[in-house]
Amino acid sequence: MSVGVETIVTLSMTVLIIAANLLILVMLCTTDMLALLNKHFFVSLTVADLCVGLLVTPFSVWTTVFDRWIYGERFCHVEAYVTAILYVASVHSLAWLSVDQYVALRKPDRHASIMTSTRSGCWVAFVWTTAVGFCVSPLFGASTARYYAEAYVCVIDWSSQTAYFITVAVLLVVPPLVALSFANVYIFTATYGRDKAASERSSLEPSASAVTSAGPAR
Repeated sequence: MSVGVETIVTLSMTVLIIAANLLILVMLCTTDMLALLNKHFFVSLTVADLCVGLLVTPFSVWTTVFDRWIYGERFCHVEAYVTAILYVASVHSLAWLSVDQYVALRKPDRHASIMTSTRSGCWVAFVWTTAVGFCVSPLFGASTARYYAEAYVCVIDWSSQTAYFITVAVLLVVPPLVALSFANVYIFTATYGRDKAASERSSLEPSASAVTSAGPAR
């Protein structure tokens, strides 16, 4: 039992993850500083990251102290799937946030009708339902988890149900990664610059029209 650099780093990361994501949630609830982002997807992403700081990294802190997994095999099994759920939810939320920004730039006049609040909320519910559903079969099935000493966490043992996990990867992980890649590559194209300028002009036009219609102050 000893407190080393790994313990300090892991503890610092845990505190930073919790503090940063709590601050983001407070900002989203009390200010309009992030009004240009889709709050549904951003809250989903923030909650997933916050849960990592609350449900995953704190256990790694004590693991670094004892240099072994001290919580038992069953808890290691559960912890591995909780980590997988949060990873899937985080990746999908980030992908949808990127898609939302892509639609906002490419179709600014139709963005509000395409990415409605109800539709965004349904997609968030679908993301978390899918992430949890992915774990139902392996969590209560034949698959196991193992302690990954290099990272001080428990991970899923993919070899026990290889076909299932390959299918899950193709259906759940590949699509959001493709969406993220497409949206981020688009940022570096000339089309992005034109669409961004057009979007900024369209957002300023209503304000200019309101000032003009109001007329000079008397």
